[in-house]
Amino acid sequence: MCLIAIAWQCHPRFPLILAANRDEFHERPTAVVHPWGVPSGLVAGRDLRAGGTWLGASPAGRIAAVTNVREQTASADTDTPSRGALPVDFLSDSGSPIAFARSLAQRAGDYRGFNLLLATREALVLMSNRAAAPLTLGPGIHAVSNAPPGVDWPKTRRARDSLGRALAGNGDTLERLIEAAFALLADDAPAADTALPDTGLDRTRERWLSAIFVSGSDYGTRCSSVLVVDQDGTLHWHERRFGPDARPTGTSRLQLGWGA
Repeated sequence: MCLIAIAWQCHPRFPLILAANRDEFHERPTAVVHPWGVPSGLVAGRDLRAGGTWLGASPAGRIAAVTNVREQTASADTDTPSRGALPVDFLSDSGSPIAFARSLAQRAGDYRGFNLLLATREALVLMSNRAAAPLTLGPGIHAVSNAPPGVDWPKTRRARDSLGRALAGNGDTLERLIEAAFALLADDAPAADTALPDTGLDRTRERWLSAIFVSGSDYGTRCSSVLVVDQDGTLHWHERRFGPDARPTGTSRLQLGWGA
């Protein structure tokens, strides 16, 4: 997952709205969002190479999403554990997000850089092995990308602003809200050159990756996901998938009871 925007406990009808894009190489084998048999009840897409996921939910009222942290000196060690296992671990757990994050901190150095967003009805926590301590996030609109916590990229600012406008103008019906969230995720405008971060990439690639939606022949946005929890405790999950050069390849829609 390369961009996550989440509105948590700031809308009277929809206590949680999450919009996320997964950017990945198109050749990496992937299963669409579906209920897993093991762990029982988990719903997620699946990375068929390493076995984990980038975004998942459970009927127990838990959501987890992970992004990589882009680093100039990223390790090439193939023996490090997959970061895609981290959402699965949280969704299989029963403790609070902050308790899970503190426990994970003891072994977080085993992984390459990551940001891990952990949500329940009661709490929202951002944990990263590139930050000193887990952050408990208050009600509001938050966004996470491939920068360490505290580093605000143009795409995260744009996503927060766009999700805020989507809530203000389309929060009266579920379908309108979902479509507004997908419009946010389809934004392929790059950041201005003066606002680009410096992550060690050449300027052309930095500009290309600065968009919320990344289109490319080898690498790009593979899926856009919108998750909305309504006041009745139903999680509505909509997924749109893309192939090379942003070619649509399919959609999924499912619902599950979420911590009611």
